[in-house]
Amino acid sequence: MKRLPKKIQQIIKKERFKFNSLEDRDTGVDITVRIQTIGTTEERWYEDETPLNPTSWSKLYVNIVVSGTATTRGSWNDDGNNLKPIEEVAKVGRNDYYRYDRAWGHEHHKRIREHIRSISQKKIANYLKLFGICEDIRAWGGRRIDIKKITWGNA
Repeated sequence: MKRLPKKIQQIIKKERFKFNSLEDRDTGVDITVRIQTIGTTEERWYEDETPLNPTSWSKLYVNIVVSGTATTRGSWNDDGNNLKPIEEVAKVGRNDYYRYDRAWGHEHHKRIREHIRSISQKKIANYLKLFGICEDIRAWGGRRIDIKKITWGNA
């Protein structure tokens, strides 16, 4: 994001996006998302490449910071879903890699990240379109946006 003008960087980093997918699903998240970094896939190869004037074949990537809660069900004795901080639900240690979460299934840390990417991609792309950084997300054509890295912290 160091190639964007300083004022645009400050405005983009200040914006917070709120997502709540708990109402319509049995499993879901209630999160706040902040954009941390914006870049293109070809910026390390071309000196003039920025998110504002990209080459036609490059993709835009966005790294985000997420805070909030997620549903979880640990043991078979639990009757309902428990809301826990998303850092606890989505982080997996070496000993817990094959842990099964009844709310998300096997490899729940990957499924939570996929869910966050799917619910936030369109809203982030529409926000970046205001700055002329990203176009519409379409099945074909247009400029792709990839949510690359998701970190947990204060969004």
